[in-house]
Amino acid sequence: MSLTDPDVTRRARAEQRRPIVRGIVSFILLASFAIAGLTWGVLSVEGFAATTAAMQVTALVSSIVAWAGFLIFSIATFGTWRAGPIVLGSALALLGAGLLWAPVQAGGALVDFPAWLGLLFIGLGVLVWVLTATARANRRRRDERQARAQTNGTETTATVTRVPPGPNPTSRGLWAAVTFTFTDAAGTQRWVERTMLIRRAGDVKVGDTTRLWYDAADPGSEQAIVVELARDNPLRMTR
Repeated sequence: MSLTDPDVTRRARAEQRRPIVRGIVSFILLASFAIAGLTWGVLSVEGFAATTAAMQVTALVSSIVAWAGFLIFSIATFGTWRAGPIVLGSALALLGAGLLWAPVQAGGALVDFPAWLGLLFIGLGVLVWVLTATARANRRRRDERQARAQTNGTETTATVTRVPPGPNPTSRGLWAAVTFTFTDAAGTQRWVERTMLIRRAGDVKVGDTTRLWYDAADPGSEQAIVVELARDNPLRMTR
């Protein structure tokens, strides 16, 4: 018998292990992309016949590990880890730098293969970083707007009117567009939809109530409406 919920204990242990696991996986991902870029760059410049079997095997194995890891890492960290996109962008940039290194050392032109491919992967990595920075800037502006709405807006109670059917949430939760209704100060009933994270099955049900803030001067303004339940369960990278 235990005095604590076993599910809570398992989640706490998983949270403790998560940084270590992410660090190890990130290192393997970055190293495999760098090695794959370097080896394939050398093979492309020197030719398969001029390279050793060990170099060829290393290129093949590192490529398999790199792209399999990239796919798994992308799925596993999407929306759940703030540093995930930075790691993925860095992996692409390292692959590009590896592909670019051998041609540059050999004095080749940047428009020749695989130099141009290396530049392309570096560009993709930078693009991921830029998109991540832009998304975070937009998120900060949204948070500031919501804070102003809660400070200056009118508070009322909203009721959940629709939760879309779907599979039971996994350990990472289920994304769903939930509909809320509220009545403004003039007695007009209004509806607002928010896409949010439902962490466990049954967490959000039709008829549930939550606090809602809106602009009394413009109650129909979507951007000025803050739904507490959706605010506390956002689609964002928080860990």
